[in-house]
Amino acid sequence: MKSALLYCGKIVLQVSVILFVLAFFSKILAGDLSKTRLSPSELVSYSQYVHQIPEPIGGLSAITTKINYPEIAGRARIQGDVYVRVFVNEQGIVTNTQLVKGLSGGCDEAVLKAIDNTRFAPALMNDGTPVKAQTILRIRYRLYK
Repeated sequence: MKSALLYCGKIVLQVSVILFVLAFFSKILAGDLSKTRLSPSELVSYSQYVHQIPEPIGGLSAITTKINYPEIAGRARIQGDVYVRVFVNEQGIVTNTQLVKGLSGGCDEAVLKAIDNTRFAPALMNDGTPVKAQTILRIRYRLYK
């Protein structure tokens, strides 16, 4: 009985390792997970200190409703948070994203795609003037029974 349980445990471990390796190499093959439409000198012009930060129109749910839980992440029971730095111009258009902390299993790609397709309310200075700004968003992946 013990050897059967040990054998099953080894199979589960091997499957987990295979899923992790597949997720790792899919990130490498996909290249950098951030859009790099702006040069580093242009990114510096996006303020971090504003009166009102840029926010997704419709709230965070406007992003999360566009995300499907990736199949490989669900099978591997991957849970956690994805943090993305988002650069928004004066018109509320996302001009750049950078993955700050990600997960494997396709979660990062799904979040970046959803943020790309979301319109933001632009950041505002004290006098109400819209400005280019950056913010960090957290998207939470949780599996429920």
